[in-house]
Amino acid sequence: MCNSDLNYRNLLNALISEKRTLSKILKGQEKYDELLKEINKYDIDAYAPWPKQKDLLKTLGLKRKELIDLMREVYDKFCSSISSDGNYPIQKTEILICASNWQEDFWVLSPEKLEFLPSVGDWFMIPFFRNNLSGGGHFKVKEITHEIENQKHIITIITDDDIST
Repeated sequence: MCNSDLNYRNLLNALISEKRTLSKILKGQEKYDELLKEINKYDIDAYAPWPKQKDLLKTLGLKRKELIDLMREVYDKFCSSISSDGNYPIQKTEILICASNWQEDFWVLSPEKLEFLPSVGDWFMIPFFRNNLSGGGHFKVKEITHEIENQKHIITIITDDDIST
């Protein structure tokens, strides 16, 4: 997405999400220190409110256009730097398996590891369900999504709506 399409909230979300990488990329560049200091106070996964634009303007002593320009500049530097070796290490991989059955019971499982990553259309078995659902526990992969955010790779495996026996 072109950064000129990003508004304050979009930019703030991106910068807070990637604050660790931004700190690494922009280390020693004083121009960005105050903004990064403020961004580092917030966590993308926390329920605490993010800073309002007027509060950030006051804290940084900037005008609205100056703040947006600075945030866009930081975002551009992030986008152009992540492809360099070592600038965006994936530190954690999380696997989520979303499964349901004909009774509309729904489970989200997060195994520590998978022996292999199934493809769309593949069948796989989860022993826990085989042992606890009268021989069931076979799942057909309907969809797989990948999200990379905050140096974490999230793989979500969505299964067909029923558990086969």
